Amino acid sequence: MEGGIDWRVTMASGANISGSSSYCYSPYTSRQHYLGEKASIEMMPATTYYENALILDGGGPRRHINTAPAIQQFAAQVDGFSEAVRSRQPHRTPGEMGLRDMRIITALYESADKGGVPVKI
Repeated sequence: MEGGIDWRVTMASGANISGSSSYCYSPYTSRQHYLGEKASIEMMPATTYYENALILDGGGPRRHINTAPAIQQFAAQVDGFSEAVRSRQPHRTPGEMGLRDMRIITALYESADKGGVPVKI
């Protein structure tokens, strides 16, 4: 099983971003590539529970950004939410951030459905 999408979005700030996301189930491979006006980000593998890699290219030499294993990231998010509830403090990733992310994801799919046509968020 394989899949992939290409998309383009214009953020509320006016920044234009295009990218692609692809995967293959057997053997499992996942890749995401984001192209901005001044830099690009590549993740390969992008959506595994181990060995995720992120490379930033632009504004200087190509840099590998360290990422924690996804399982640890998820556990930290759950722990952080629990601590915020117990201490009655704001969570590091409030609901507004999740809503913003869902708007971006919806726009990515809309752009892909339209053959990569730019979509305004």
